[in-house]
Amino acid sequence: ARRILESFRLGELKSELLELSFCTGGCAGSPWIENRLSVWQRAELARNFLKSKKAAQRNKLKLIPTLEIRLGAEFRPQRVQLSEPGSEKLRQTLSRLGIPADSRSSNCQVCGYGSCEEFAKALLREEVEPNYCFPALARKLTRLDEKYLRSERLASIGQIAAGLAHEVNNPLGLASGYAQTLLNDPKLGASHKEVLGLIRDEISNAAGIIQNFLNLSRERPAHFSKVNFYDVLAATLRLVAPRLEASAIVLNLDYVPEPVVLECDPYGLQQVFTNLLLNSWQAMPNGGKLYVSVKADADQVIVKVRDTGTGIKPEHIPQLFDPFFTTKPSGQGTGLGLTMAYKIIEQHGGDIRVRSEYGKGAEFTVSIPRSLGRRISEVSPG
Repeated sequence: ARRILESFRLGELKSELLELSFCTGGCAGSPWIENRLSVWQRAELARNFLKSKKAAQRNKLKLIPTLEIRLGAEFRPQRVQLSEPGSEKLRQTLSRLGIPADSRSSNCQVCGYGSCEEFAKALLREEVEPNYCFPALARKLTRLDEKYLRSERLASIGQIAAGLAHEVNNPLGLASGYAQTLLNDPKLGASHKEVLGLIRDEISNAAGIIQNFLNLSRERPAHFSKVNFYDVLAATLRLVAPRLEASAIVLNLDYVPEPVVLECDPYGLQQVFTNLLLNSWQAMPNGGKLYVSVKADADQVIVKVRDTGTGIKPEHIPQLFDPFFTTKPSGQGTGLGLTMAYKIIEQHGGDIRVRSEYGKGAEFTVSIPRSLGRRISEVSPG
């Protein structure tokens, strides 16, 4: 190694870049860098630039001291024995990769390790990057592609909404005003008042749909603050509890009583979980059971909302978060609730996933990073 360094310094090697790894095996090389200039030539150009009068802002630059190569340095191997990760850590790591902890069929070995468990151990020891897990990377790229297509659809809807809202809201406002004027007429009979009341209510519903349309197309600013997630959940449950009780729906809560603090938009999250809980309520008109569980680790909060309702047909699941898609009877839904929920969770850097067995119920899983510093997406379950 010393002879190679000396030859490199003297310019005797034709290589434009030299990379030395002082390890005893198992290292993963960095990507190749192509450049027609040698390291020494690039360093000389940098020095000349900093000395140049053209660099008017050079005094504002924060310069990093040049690292001097000591060719006489000696290196001695030092064996470091890391402790084996616990089963819970392994389970969490495998879960983020989208691999069940008890799975034996997912060992594709594309990563170079004999099993997913061995790869997870290497990941915890920081010996490998998460993207070396090919199935997890493929799922991540698929999700990014789906998010991009969904964002394009929302952008198109925004352009349509901006054009239509003004044209539609004006006649709706006039019609509502005329209906209210007629309702105030003391000579109007009771039957006519009832019909006019229905007209006014339907006009109000139409205006609400237009407003939801606009809200979906606009980027509502999220106001993040540190809160106890259970305060958000409690406020949501207070809103929906009367409807659950009236429909003979039994609510089961599963959570750790300690506070779960996270940086979030409380109003936005309350809107998300109100929507999910009301969807479950509507899926169980004859009563049933509703399960809400909360689990948290250092990185994220995972909330599951599961019901024993009618479930969702397999062919409908890919469309659930599309604007205006709904399986509810006419007049019982606009098809914008889940789209808004997805958009809000996306603002938080999180994810919503759904699974269902038609006729037996549905389960929505919401993952939310606990801090703004973790908003950069990582490999997570597909």
